[in-house]
Amino acid sequence: MRFADALVAATYRHEVDQLCDSVDRLLASHAPNAALRAWMDGFLRYTATKRGMGEALQSIMASDSELSARVRAQLTQALDVLVSAAVAAGVVRPDARPDDVLRALGAIWILPESPAREEQARRILDLLMDGLRHGAPR
Repeated sequence: MRFADALVAATYRHEVDQLCDSVDRLLASHAPNAALRAWMDGFLRYTATKRGMGEALQSIMASDSELSARVRAQLTQALDVLVSAAVAAGVVRPDARPDDVLRALGAIWILPESPAREEQARRILDLLMDGLRHGAPR
């Protein structure tokens, strides 16, 4: 791996670690559904910073299946903790699965660059949260 690619990969791993490490802090300071939404907002900021790395990051992720698998596992594990807490609190539907939530969050990655991108991404997060609440016991 070239030095520049290694630097991009290290930066990417660090930012994924920061996002995933925020779960306990969010759950300690927010209700479970608010913690989940706050984490999703963090995911939105995280994706915005990755757009500048676009092509280099895509190339690295395509050639480094270990990094890709590690990142997916970390994000899914973080969502598992958040979704499980929200399900246990009765504020998210009981059939919610973290891997489904991660796939839905993937819609943010593919939004085209535009002045309205962040606003549209927030609307997508609102729709996702509404869907997760639909059918919740409370």
